Amino acid sequence: MPYVISPWSKRITTTAEPDLEKATALVNQEDGIKIATSTSARRGNIGAGWAILDTQDIRADKPHTSSAILGPREEQNPYVAELFAIAGALEDLGRPHRRRIMILTRNLAALQVVRQPRRQSGQHIIQRIYRTIQDLEMLENKVDLIWITVKCSNALTDEAKKAAKRTTQEGSTPCVRQLQAKSTVINTTMAKAQAMRTLPDGTGAYSKRIDAALPGRHTRRLYDNLSRQEATVLAQLRTGMIRLNAYLYQIRAADSRACPCGHTETPEHFLFRCARWDTLREQMLEQSDTLRGSLSFYLGGRAKTDPAKTWAPSIEAVKATIRYAIATKRLETASGT
Repeated sequence: MPYVISPWSKRITTTAEPDLEKATALVNQEDGIKIATSTSARRGNIGAGWAILDTQDIRADKPHTSSAILGPREEQNPYVAELFAIAGALEDLGRPHRRRIMILTRNLAALQVVRQPRRQSGQHIIQRIYRTIQDLEMLENKVDLIWITVKCSNALTDEAKKAAKRTTQEGSTPCVRQLQAKSTVINTTMAKAQAMRTLPDGTGAYSKRIDAALPGRHTRRLYDNLSRQEATVLAQLRTGMIRLNAYLYQIRAADSRACPCGHTETPEHFLFRCARWDTLREQMLEQSDTLRGSLSFYLGGRAKTDPAKTWAPSIEAVKATIRYAIATKRLETASGT
């Protein structure tokens, strides 16, 4: 399913409060149940923490805190950790009735994604958040998610930060390693490959299959005058390290190799066969009548059957392929490709 929340479902009430004075007033309100969330990135690990204070519970002399270490920085990011903290805090509330519940976050990206969930990273966590809030609203609770600036703090936000930092102390053990952030895993893999000027095991064979001229000067021509977004898309398609389920499953960032249409989601399937994109790929396919379906032609590579001395990449075909891939939005991350 492309979206975890149907278009007609009620969205969570969110507020972004950049004004420090107003944010401080919200944080210090003695009303309802207040939750503060935080994350920590230290010693190569990512952790999440949260603090809960029931302002009407006279027995609660200090906030209830909890935390979790999600795993190494190569697999996680603070954005996903923030979503995890929000979900964990809501699930810790139990079953209050007719209360106002205020969640304070300093991660604006997390607030925006919860407000408008689409295909960003952390969809399974967003689903947890919505399910828990729906359960709370059935008990006549009112839940608000509020973004506050980093400068805004009090005892509750400080406790959340302390809880998050405890998870990244030396000797801490990840407890939720299954929560891999797709964009982080892929971007880290690509960055390492670029730094080493090589490709991960099994990926070089893919690149050589589509481009028998590697290594070659023609690759510079392919990337000349491309925007950062265009270059990123082309790099994904040419290396095989791509945000498609066949590759994501290989690096344990997806549960299945399958495309939403049911077939294995390989680059070939994405570019030439998936029925979801038939209309969008028309201009791309117009680049050739005889080479339709050739990864080499559309990605600027030399096929083994092409003459080495006279061959040159079709820059127009490559650009048409990039335009098609961008139009599908399939290769985008939470923050854009």
